[in-house]
Amino acid sequence: MRQSRVALQLVVEDAGQLEQHRGQRHPGLELVRREPARLPCHAASLLAAGLTKLSKSKAKLGEDPRMGWTKDFSEGTLKLIGAAEALAAVGLILPALLDIAPVLVPLAATGLAIIMLGAIVTHARRKEYPQIGINTVVLILALVVAIFRFGPNSF
Repeated sequence: MRQSRVALQLVVEDAGQLEQHRGQRHPGLELVRREPARLPCHAASLLAAGLTKLSKSKAKLGEDPRMGWTKDFSEGTLKLIGAAEALAAVGLILPALLDIAPVLVPLAATGLAIIMLGAIVTHARRKEYPQIGINTVVLILALVVAIFRFGPNSF
């Protein structure tokens, strides 16, 4: 146990020295370096939301008070939104996890950002302000992933 603590302390100290050696870094870059660790959690909830829209009927979705917006869309449109959300979730995780076509990650994040913009507009028209906050957070996370995965600091 003591050896593990000492090894961990050395790793942390080495990381700190490395950061000092590299000089100043873009503040957003640190967020991007940590955010992929949380990405599976975000993607899992997005996948669940998409699968819910795919598996439930419009009437069942409309019973949930947070899903009142579904009354404004056809059954087919709801299924399309659900499929897009589910594909975005899969596109955020699988390419990076399997190291196959990693360019799909920023493409999925861009698609998710477009979906969230539509969700924000829909909720704003219906004056459903709590949902706008959630969609805004997801939009920002998707944009951060898309920008930094497409940009010069992609990894």
